[in-house]
Amino acid sequence: MREYSHIGANCVVGYCTEVKGSYIGDGCWFHSNYVGDSIIADDCSFGAGTVLANFRFDEKDIKVRVGDEMLDTGLDKFGTIMGIGSKTGINASILPGIRVGPNSFVGPHVCLTKDLGPNKMALAEPRYRVIDKEIGLDASKKKDLMKKLEKL
Repeated sequence: MREYSHIGANCVVGYCTEVKGSYIGDGCWFHSNYVGDSIIADDCSFGAGTVLANFRFDEKDIKVRVGDEMLDTGLDKFGTIMGIGSKTGINASILPGIRVGPNSFVGPHVCLTKDLGPNKMALAEPRYRVIDKEIGLDASKKKDLMKKLEKL
């Protein structure tokens, strides 16, 4: 955990995770991740090896899409904006300034280069494709794991 980071309630920041200058909402789970200069909403989880890139190789300011327009953040370091309930698979990478909509999945080994809308999945096949999300998750499994962790 680095300075200027906020970690919400009931989060698990696991082994080998670095959080730098980021806002993390409530109920998020991380394991072996890099979260740099990002905004992560509630109930997000990252598969092992997920990296949120926050710096361009050309050292230019990072732009973020708002509507149909690309807005310059005025920052040379800015990561991801991730909506509530979103998740990543193992070894997912998200480029600087990319937005992930609520309830969306970035699949394993995907290098996300464009915004991903709400309720979508980006899958590598060997490139990724975007499809409607039709997967529901069992919330009781997370509750059971939290009970086990409280006993430790």
